[in-house]
Amino acid sequence: MPSAAGALVGDSRGGDDCLASSANGGAPMIRNVVVGRLRPADDPAQRAADAALLQEGLAGIAALKLPGMLAMNIGTDLGLRDGGWSFAITNDWQDADSYRAYDADEEHNRLRREIFAKICQDVARVQIQLG
Repeated sequence: MPSAAGALVGDSRGGDDCLASSANGGAPMIRNVVVGRLRPADDPAQRAADAALLQEGLAGIAALKLPGMLAMNIGTDLGLRDGGWSFAITNDWQDADSYRAYDADEEHNRLRREIFAKICQDVARVQIQLG
């Protein structure tokens, strides 16, 4: 569970990209990458509340255990460079169908709707093929 700014949650459920690709019969793996930016807040109490909700949301994503998930990494920005986003989530999927099941998962969508949609100014997503 992420606990502080810059904390990472790594959950390796498979090997490296080549091993994962060959483990699923050579079908291409899918990597999902999500970055989000918290909404601006002048009030320190609101910033703190948003940061707490972000940690809750990231912990909820990290707790998802779905078929076909090979790896997940979650973290908040370390602030090493100006202009960064607030958080990132990456997860690797056995195939496109596994990713689509995650995208449609009820708990995943509850977290998006009830937490991330409320506290994020922007969210960007991309899915790429590996292997």
